[in-house]
Amino acid sequence: MSKIFLFFLLSTELYANVCKPLNEEFSDIKSFSDEVSHVQLECCQSMDKVQTLKILQKIYSYQDPKLIQSKIDESTSKALFFRSFVMYFHYLIKDLPLNQKLAPLFKEKGMIFADPHPENFGAKHYKNNDDDKFVEYIGVNDFDDGINGPYIADFLRFNSSLKYFHSKPIPQKEILDAYLKGLTGHTSLSSISQKMIKKSTKTGRVISEKYYNPENPQVFASKKEPARSLSNDEKLAMEKLIKEQFPHLEINDSYIYTKTSGGSAGQARFELLVNNTKTNERTWLEIKPIVPKASTLFMNFEQANQNLINAKDTMNKTLKTFFSTNTNDYKQVTVADHPYIARARWKSDRSYDFLDQNEADQYTILTDQAMLLGKQHRTSMNNDVGNYVESLNSIKDSELLEKTIDKIQNCLDHTYEILKATN
Repeated sequence: MSKIFLFFLLSTELYANVCKPLNEEFSDIKSFSDEVSHVQLECCQSMDKVQTLKILQKIYSYQDPKLIQSKIDESTSKALFFRSFVMYFHYLIKDLPLNQKLAPLFKEKGMIFADPHPENFGAKHYKNNDDDKFVEYIGVNDFDDGINGPYIADFLRFNSSLKYFHSKPIPQKEILDAYLKGLTGHTSLSSISQKMIKKSTKTGRVISEKYYNPENPQVFASKKEPARSLSNDEKLAMEKLIKEQFPHLEINDSYIYTKTSGGSAGQARFELLVNNTKTNERTWLEIKPIVPKASTLFMNFEQANQNLINAKDTMNKTLKTFFSTNTNDYKQVTVADHPYIARARWKSDRSYDFLDQNEADQYTILTDQAMLLGKQHRTSMNNDVGNYVESLNSIKDSELLEKTIDKIQNCLDHTYEILKATN
């Protein structure tokens, strides 16, 4: 199918004809053309359970099909399903640039978060390695889904999440206005966000007493479950990593935790209790895998994995840009030829506890988060936001954004409902 023909389809209402090949020819997953994946968004509600499972198995080809089914089973709400299948979302939107009005928005690219939603924002109290001073950070706090992609994909991901976390519809224009404020350098935070920063500062850099007892500092007081011990090879890999990347640290205790639900389900994380030989400060260091995720939509797993490893300097530069300083609290590392994020786990890491807030405060938080996302994109773009802002303003007063979000949400709703159906 030529791109000219697709442009024509996307500017008309002839989607019924496009759905037909999906229904008739989708029995062989390998014959499915990536070129028509945007049509999948348009025709999503014509897909049945078998066809949808085949799409998920293709996207998550590096995972055991049983794990995919387990993640579906564990998704007891649409919000959990949204969080569990990040790559599926990016699969649905990856050909949106074929819409001529949206195309300019997809031209601005860089390292994006890929999974911003109301529960992935928070405050962090971290240490600058260069001068040992403490710095406050507030914004997106989950970096392990990060890929090189269009900034608008982050905005669409955040915007599409709102109906799953907020009980009443929020006008897209208001979220876009807040995002534009952040992009253009205006970031006046609400009292709710300011209080969260103060709480983070007041708590300081201590490990939660649930997992650490200062009277017995050599071992974890408890472990996240399910947990297992490291194999000899895994111990050697962690010792090598610490020696090369964190020479001032030494490992006191360790275990492996494998999450059973959400987007990170099935991924083994190294949980390390380490001691700073210079300061005698104990740190809980988590080494969390970065799965190529959305990158695998455009290349095979091995290629995507290598690309992420090669992009380590870019990722670390991006992290340094977001944190504005040089910190070991977040760092991309390589373990056994696979990319990981090494992150310090402190009690001072504060989230918005979004679902525990009242409706009015939730709305305030969402506008703050949209603004913070815009601010972080501005930082990533080195303040060169002119063309991107112009493109956003060009659709600001049209219904295109709301219609696009509606299509995405309707597709995700349908996907969840047919996958959870018992028949």
